[in-house]
Amino acid sequence: MKKIMVAYDGSETAAQAFGKAAEIAAKFEAELHVVSVAEVPDYAETTGEYRGALEDASRFFERKRAMIEDSARRFSISYEREVIHGHPSKALVEYADNGGFDLMVVGRKGHSTLERFMVGSVSRRLAIYSPCPVLIVPKEE
Repeated sequence: MKKIMVAYDGSETAAQAFGKAAEIAAKFEAELHVVSVAEVPDYAETTGEYRGALEDASRFFERKRAMIEDSARRFSISYEREVIHGHPSKALVEYADNGGFDLMVVGRKGHSTLERFMVGSVSRRLAIYSPCPVLIVPKEE
């Protein structure tokens, strides 16, 4: 295993997924890529609005970076970060396909009793369409 990507949306479950990905990357001495998706609104009428939405997303993910730094230090690993744009599942599948990754790691959000037994729609689509194996990390209670 040489290349691992982790989908990071700034949530606590995504930070937990990063921790698991960091652990695996350290064990296999693999490259680790953190990929966040900026969802640009369909109603953006100008290039400026579109760029503004991407810049807002980049700032948001930069603020959330502290959530994953502890895991990176704990496992003594470095990682590359990238913010891409589009629909999360489609953009992540395309990124994984183009990047030649050996593993994708994602978090699973489960807020209610029913949701604990179900896989979220983005996680489900990634598991179905990803060109590489997908590890879905459940939310820690």
